[in-house]
Amino acid sequence: PEYADWSTRKRAAWELLPSQTNAFYHKHLPPGEAKREGASMDEEEEAHFLRMLVEHRFAADGNWGLFSMYIRGRTGSTCKKLYRELEKAGAPAPGAFRSMQVDRAQRRREKAAAVAATRGLADENSGSDGDDEEEQPSCSQVERR
Repeated sequence: PEYADWSTRKRAAWELLPSQTNAFYHKHLPPGEAKREGASMDEEEEAHFLRMLVEHRFAADGNWGLFSMYIRGRTGSTCKKLYRELEKAGAPAPGAFRSMQVDRAQRRREKAAAVAATRGLADENSGSDGDDEEEQPSCSQVERR
C-alpha cells in the first residue's frame, strides 16, 4: 500500500520512526511486507522464532517491535502474543527464557555498579587540580621523629 493509503495512526508512527522504531514495528509491518496469515506458527517458523529469541535478546526487554523485524510478516504485538503462547505450552528449552530474564537482571546490576563506580571516580577526582604531581604534605602534617 502507498503511504497515502495508510491510516492516520500509521503515518504518524512512520514519521516518528527514527526516534521510536520499536513503537512503529510493534503495531505495523514494514512497507511492502505482507502480513502472515494465521495466528499460529508452523514448525519451521517456530524454530526460527526461538533462534531469534536467543540471538536477539532485546525481546526480553520488551522491545517486541524491534524483534519482529527478524520475523517476516509479524508485528511486535503478534510476536509478543506468540511468545506468551509458546511460554504457556512449555515449548522452549527449559530455562531458556528464564535465563534471558536473569541476564536482563544481571545487566541492570552491572550497569548500576558501573554508574556507581563512575560516580566514585568522579568524587575522587573532583578534589584534584588536574596536575599529576603528588601533593606535598604541609608542615603540620609531617610527623616529627
